[in-house]
Amino acid sequence: MNVMLDSGVRRGSDVLKARALGADFVLAGRALAFAVGAGGAAGAQRAMDILKPELTRASGQVGAPSAEALLSRAAG
Repeated sequence: MNVMLDSGVRRGSDVLKARALGADFVLAGRALAFAVGAGGAAGAQRAMDILKPELTRASGQVGAPSAEALLSRAAG
């Protein structure tokens, strides 16, 4: 069974925590919906440009060389 988290995701660290707790997918719908409402496609891109470095920074804070490395270990 796949586990998907779709609630309360606001920062990259929220994605990291959800994955570390076993979520296979983390959906950030509200943040992206607000971004699209405010700025269309450019707003959605800006939201992703904010989330990605936050995830990278949070990964570094827990000692992972990259977000990908940490997330692949959680999945394995």
